[in-house]
Amino acid sequence: MELIDAGVGFIRADLATDVHTTDPYDWSDFSLSGGLLFLRGDTNNDRQVDISDSISLLRHLFIDPDAILSCRDAADANADGAVDLSDAVSIVNYLFLGQGGGIPQPYPECGQNEDLGCDYYPYCR
Repeated sequence: MELIDAGVGFIRADLATDVHTTDPYDWSDFSLSGGLLFLRGDTNNDRQVDISDSISLLRHLFIDPDAILSCRDAADANADGAVDLSDAVSIVNYLFLGQGGGIPQPYPECGQNEDLGCDYYPYCR
């Protein structure tokens, strides 16, 4: 099930286990699934998508592969299920050339996804 929220985009929710009733459901009957809320393209967790996100991603890929990306889903700027050079290129194309169809959801609002994982993203609630 997906819940639509004007401030968040979409939130996937699963019915909590052992909830079998014909009574109206309460919010406590559901649990969030899909990981933390995040903003796609915000690789460096500064609440915006700009050239520094592309630079941070290139640094991770080519200079310091041990640098931990706290939200790999946010770093996957083109939403292809991988964090690679194409994500950095997608950010640059979007920012400077207006190409690539933009950045896929969740952008420009926060949302959820659980393809690559997101351990920490402080700005979405």
